[in-house]
Amino acid sequence: MTHILVLGGGFVGVSAAVVAADEIHQVGGEATVSLVSDSDHLTICPRLYEKTPETLRAPLHPTLDPAGITFV
Repeated sequence: MTHILVLGGGFVGVSAAVVAADEIHQVGGEATVSLVSDSDHLTICPRLYEKTPETLRAPLHPTLDPAGITFV
């Protein structure tokens, strides 16, 4: 079985993992996808004028879990 390992939980890493999982699902492939990140949140780069930049993050699990992506 093929295992796809995506390093980094930023915008590109999350997108790559989701697209890979979707492609595997569409073709009925026998592969798994794992995303490795040091944080279980996607941090959105704040703009200088935003009042509460510490709140600009989104949990990864609601995106990864439905797609069948393992988080490490």
